[in-house]
Amino acid sequence: MTRRLFAASLAVACLALAACDNKKPTNNKNGTTDDNPSDNVDIGNPLFAPAPYKPAQAGARAPDPVTVPMANVVILRKVDLPSEVDGAVRWVGVEVDEATAAGLPPTDVFRNPRDKKAYRRLVPGEFVKRGQIVAFLDDDQAFIEWQGANTKAKAAKDSAAAYVRTVEKLRQIVQQQREGAQKGIVPLQELYNSEATLARYQADLVDHEGSAAVSAAEAERAQVALNKRTLRAAEDGEVQQILKQPGEGVRPSEPVLVIHNFDRLRAVGNLPKEYLSVVAPGQDVTLETPRDVPAGTVFDQHTTSKPIAAVAVTTVGGKPVIVSAGEDGWVYAWDRDLNRLGSWRQPAGVRCLAVTRAGTDPALLLVGGANGTARVYDLGHPEKKEPVREFEGRHDGGVAAAAFSPDGKFCVTADDHAIFMYDVVSAKRKYTFPAREHHSAITALHFTPQGRVVSAGREPWVRVWVVGDQNARVEHRIDSRSGDVPMPGVTDDGSRLLLDADKTRLDVFHLQDLRKERPLVTAGEGGRFTTFTAWSPALDGKDNHLIATTGGVEGVVQLWRAPTGDARGAEVARLVTRGNAAATCAAFSPAAENGFVVVGTRKGEVHLWPLPTETEVRTQLTSTVRHVEQSIESSGRTVNVLVDFNNQKLLGNHYLLRPGSAVTLVIRPKQ
Repeated sequence: MTRRLFAASLAVACLALAACDNKKPTNNKNGTTDDNPSDNVDIGNPLFAPAPYKPAQAGARAPDPVTVPMANVVILRKVDLPSEVDGAVRWVGVEVDEATAAGLPPTDVFRNPRDKKAYRRLVPGEFVKRGQIVAFLDDDQAFIEWQGANTKAKAAKDSAAAYVRTVEKLRQIVQQQREGAQKGIVPLQELYNSEATLARYQADLVDHEGSAAVSAAEAERAQVALNKRTLRAAEDGEVQQILKQPGEGVRPSEPVLVIHNFDRLRAVGNLPKEYLSVVAPGQDVTLETPRDVPAGTVFDQHTTSKPIAAVAVTTVGGKPVIVSAGEDGWVYAWDRDLNRLGSWRQPAGVRCLAVTRAGTDPALLLVGGANGTARVYDLGHPEKKEPVREFEGRHDGGVAAAAFSPDGKFCVTADDHAIFMYDVVSAKRKYTFPAREHHSAITALHFTPQGRVVSAGREPWVRVWVVGDQNARVEHRIDSRSGDVPMPGVTDDGSRLLLDADKTRLDVFHLQDLRKERPLVTAGEGGRFTTFTAWSPALDGKDNHLIATTGGVEGVVQLWRAPTGDARGAEVARLVTRGNAAATCAAFSPAAENGFVVVGTRKGEVHLWPLPTETEVRTQLTSTVRHVEQSIESSGRTVNVLVDFNNQKLLGNHYLLRPGSAVTLVIRPKQ
C-alpha cells in the first residue's frame, strides 16, 4: 500500500511540474512577467554603449479617413472617329516633313495629290492632336465636283463684280445728265433714258449677285463634301484602334479609328454601404497611385533555379556590396552593376546571411548553413575562398537566423531551438540565451544599436532581449501577432518593429516601451501580408522610411511609404519580378542616396530596383467626390463612389494613370 501511495504521489507531482512548465507567461503592462526566471538573469555589463531611441511618432492623430482600395480607373473622353460619308479609305496617317518621309519605307508614306504633302502611316499607341489630319477617304469625285462648283462660283462672282462697276458708271452718268438738265444743257428725254438704263442694270446686278451667292453656296457645299473625306482628330489623345485600313469601304457614322484622352479620368470604387450617410459629393479625396515597376536589373548567376534563401547589403570602401545565398549552396557577393566580386560554395544549403553594418572594419559576412555551421568571410577580400573563421559549436537543424552587433564585434545566431551569442574575433560562444522563450523554429534576429536583440519565430511570439557580456534577459514579450510574416522588420536605428497583427494589418511598435504607432493597412486583391517585411534607411535624413512587403499577388513586392504620426502608410510602387516568381526575401541598401532594394525569388534570381525619388514617393492626386450611387451592388455590401480627376502627365506622352489602373481613394468626410 505504501509503495502504491508513493507512486501515486509521484505521478501527481510530475503532472503538476509538467503543467508549470507548459504554463504560458502572463504579460504585465510592460510586456514582461514577474515569475519567469529569464526575467531575473544577471546579464553583466553592456556589450557596448547603447544608442538612444529615436522619438516615438506620437501626438495628435486625426480621425482615420474612409479608405476605398482597388478603385478602378476608367476613361471619360473616348472618341470613335467616324466617317461622315460613304467612301473607301485611302490612307490612315499623319503629316511629316520631307526629311522624315525620306527615311521611311515607301509603303509607309503617302503623298496627297492635292497638296503634295507627305503623310506617314499611323499605328495604335501614337498620340494625335485635336484638329490634326489622321485619315483620308477616296476624294476624286468630290474634288472634281468642288473644282466645277468653285469655277462657277468664281465666274458668278466676277460677273457680279463687273455689274457693280457698270452700275457705278451709269450712276455717275445719270448724275451728270441730271445736272445738265437743270442747266438746260441736256434734254429731259436723254436723262430719262439714262435713268431707265441704270434701273435695268441695277435689277440685273441683283440677279448676278444672287447667282454669285448661290454659286458660292454650292462651292462651299462642295468644299464641305470634300473636307468630309479628310478626317481630323476630335480630341487630343492616344490612338487605341484603327478599325479601317486603306482600300476598305466605310459608311456614314461608321468609325475609322478610336482615340482616348487621358487628361481627365474617373475612378470607380466600392464604398462599404455603411458609409452612405458619411460620404457625399464635394468631399475631398486623395488618390494614392502606386506604380507597377517591371523587373529591371536581375542577378541570375545562381547555378540552379532553387529558391534564394537570403539577401543582404552592406558597403565596402564606400561602395555597396550585395550578398545573395541560394538553397543550391552558393553564396555570391556582387556590386550594383552585377559584377561578381566573390563566390563561396557551401557544403550544404544556406539558410541565412548576416553582414556587418556599413563602415564597419573589417567588413564581414556570416553564412548560416543547413548543416549547422556558421562561417565568417572577409568581404574586404572577396577573392579569398576560405572562411576567416568558423564559430564553435554546431547548431541543431541548421543556422536559421543571424545578426551582427552594430560594431561588428559580436554576433547572435539561432537554430530551431536556441539563440547563441558569439565573440566574432575569437569565434567563441559567449553564452546561450535563456530557453523556452520560443516554441518553434526561430526565423529572424535583429541586433539593435540600443543593445537589444529582437527574435521572432513561426509562433505568434516575439521577444526583445537586453544583452550583456554574461547573458541575455527578456525585456519585452509580444504575444499578439498572427505569425503570417516569419521575417518581421526592424529599422536600422533600432527604434521600430513591424509586426503582423493579422493578414491585412502590420502594427508598428516603438521598441523603447512597445508603444503602438500608426499601423500599415492593406486591402483589396493583394490584401494580405506574408513572408517578410523590410525597412529602408531614413530618407533624406528624416525619420521617414519605405517598407517592402509581399502578399496576396505572387511575384509582386509592395513598396510603401511608412506611416508617420500624421500620415497613413501608402503604397507607392509594385515591383513585379521576372516571370512573376514569388519573392522569398528582401534587403535595402544602407544609404538612402542612390538607394536600392534587392529581392530574392523562388526561381533562384535576385532583382534590384532603384528606390523611387522623393517626388515619386509623395506623388498623389487630389479631387472631390463626384457622385455616390444609392443602389447597392449585387454583393449587398457596397455602393459605387465616382471620383473624376485630372491625370498627371509625365515625360513625353506618358501619364501617371491609364484606364484599368487601380488606385486607393482616401476620402476625408467633412467634420
